Amino acid sequence: TIPAQTVSDTMDKFKNKYIEEIAVFDYYKGKSLAPGKKSLAYRLKYQPYDHTLTDKEVNALHEKLINNLHQELGAVLRE
Repeated sequence: TIPAQTVSDTMDKFKNKYIEEIAVFDYYKGKSLAPGKKSLAYRLKYQPYDHTLTDKEVNALHEKLINNLHQELGAVLRE
């Protein structure tokens, strides 16, 4: 029941100095998902100006973002 815009707004509030852009590129609601669930896919653009991000830094940032979405909205990462 949570609108996709609410998810986007929550991600925008999380935004840190390395995330330059967050954009939804896919929305799916259908038979392969549990009733009342939807799948949203986002593209994140990183643009640090002081160094090149390592995989470890990106993974830590993703984990923090996913944890924030879970705490704020109850969202879960699809596996």
